[in-house]
Amino acid sequence: MTRIFLVLTVLFQLFQLDDGNNLKLGTPSEDGQIVNRIGYAFCYSEQHEQPLWVTYELTDKEALTKVAQRRNNFRKDPLVKTSSAFLDDYVNSGYDRGHLAPAADMAWSEVAMSDSFYLSNMSPQNPSLNRGMWAQLERHCRTWAVENGKVHIVTGPVIQAGYSSIGKNEVTIPQWYYKICVSPEKRKGIAFLIPNKRPTRSLTEYTVTIDQLELLTGLDFFDRLPDALENQIESASNISRWGLTSSKQPRSSSANAEEKSAHDGLYWVTDSSNKRHNRSCRWFKNSKGHFAPKSEGISCKICGG
Repeated sequence: MTRIFLVLTVLFQLFQLDDGNNLKLGTPSEDGQIVNRIGYAFCYSEQHEQPLWVTYELTDKEALTKVAQRRNNFRKDPLVKTSSAFLDDYVNSGYDRGHLAPAADMAWSEVAMSDSFYLSNMSPQNPSLNRGMWAQLERHCRTWAVENGKVHIVTGPVIQAGYSSIGKNEVTIPQWYYKICVSPEKRKGIAFLIPNKRPTRSLTEYTVTIDQLELLTGLDFFDRLPDALENQIESASNISRWGLTSSKQPRSSSANAEEKSAHDGLYWVTDSSNKRHNRSCRWFKNSKGHFAPKSEGISCKICGG
């Protein structure tokens, strides 16, 4: 009976004509296979064996509805054409199978809950982060869905040069994770960039603007919003509008090092020439290339890289 249920679920998703609300605010990138499920949509990277982004709308009703139980049925994703990661990739790796679309956000549907356990929705996450601050942030998002009527959430890894991997399928271990929560109706958004290790700072100290995340990841979030509204939401980071208060703790040297690590990725390397450009350069994001740290590529003669 379980096998029949899964087959019907896959067939339903394969022939789905309406993408629902998962992608209504935009598609951050198309650099991979895009899969749109009942509860969430994602773009799968075969190179990194995980999504580059996961996105979905969470309503107040969905956040409050609990009809599905967590069953921990982690498994390979039949919809990923190149094959997703395997369970064995995570065994004895020291990393959690970290949900990008949280199981608790999918408790409103048996199908959505089951779908959240595909390994295409997982990323190797440090247990101290996954079971602590990251879980706390996920709870905040559900609270915000209730308080605002609905929110749109985007989550994903930040992968920079020098990354390592786990398992035979070489699942990339991200250095950072981001999470964005927006309420277009309330004209507000909030974003977080957290290192993939035990956090050393308070949650609010990891807030960034969505514009900063776009520079770091090369993704274009919420491109279906009207330009003026998109600019307003993406340029500001007002934590008080989300019921959070700023920490007054002094920044440590490790905190400054973390921030420098994130900004080291804000260079653009042109694929054809391997030239490295900084943000002042006319070729920054205006050539076919990728984001990279300053250690990669050859300095551009125009901007100095």
